[in-house]
Amino acid sequence: MNDNHYKLDAAIADEVGAGARVEYRGEVNAVVICGNKPNHILHLILSVVSCGLWLPMWALVAWLNYEERVMITVDESGQVSRKVVPQGASSVITRP
Repeated sequence: MNDNHYKLDAAIADEVGAGARVEYRGEVNAVVICGNKPNHILHLILSVVSCGLWLPMWALVAWLNYEERVMITVDESGQVSRKVVPQGASSVITRP
């Protein structure tokens, strides 16, 4: 294992320590997911039970809570870069 693997592992550990979870881990890159999706089933039940009074809160939670995919890459010189991956752009992820 070379030094770049350790740098990638350290960058992943920093993201996980901040609450992210690992979606993919390759030789030179990894994709982590930051944030959370709202529990739409729970909010639907609360909206029905409250006769719609919960709808503004559901809209606010859905607007504020989102997931973001971040690609962490280590190049040949050992530089670690962090890039937000646009939604639906799975072709950006290089998998051997």
